[in-house]
Amino acid sequence: MQYLLLLFVILTTAKVQGVSEIDSCYSTEDITVPYTIWIGTNIQESHTTHVTVKRFTPFYGVMEAAGENDPGNFGFEATCSQYGHYITSIGGHSEDKSTSIFWLFFALESPPKPLNPPSSQYLSPAGVDGIHVVNDTIHYLFWLRNITDFFGQ
Repeated sequence: MQYLLLLFVILTTAKVQGVSEIDSCYSTEDITVPYTIWIGTNIQESHTTHVTVKRFTPFYGVMEAAGENDPGNFGFEATCSQYGHYITSIGGHSEDKSTSIFWLFFALESPPKPLNPPSSQYLSPAGVDGIHVVNDTIHYLFWLRNITDFFGQ
């Protein structure tokens, strides 16, 4: 019995130390993340916010915080799939599959400019669950637009 207790203490200590080492790799520092939404292929509407979250928060968490701070413009709806959260509506503006209107997610090195909108090369390489905010220099954009004329046919 003493050997089992000793083994339990050793394994528990090793596990706690392992978790501490992993956790120390991540900062709990707050960062402020810029986040913009554009509505329409010709950008008829635009809203920007700055959300403070912990470094390494998934972008989905940024969206939740933005939606709590400004539900009229940044409240959103999402569905879950095998790939994670899929955003279907932001600020009351919904995708429309029948007309190829979808939300596109961009990660940009500077604030988006309506007169010089980003191309497909700036589309985020992952979804809102796969992108973790690590600094305040990346500006995130969700753009509700027709994808047919964006990607071509």
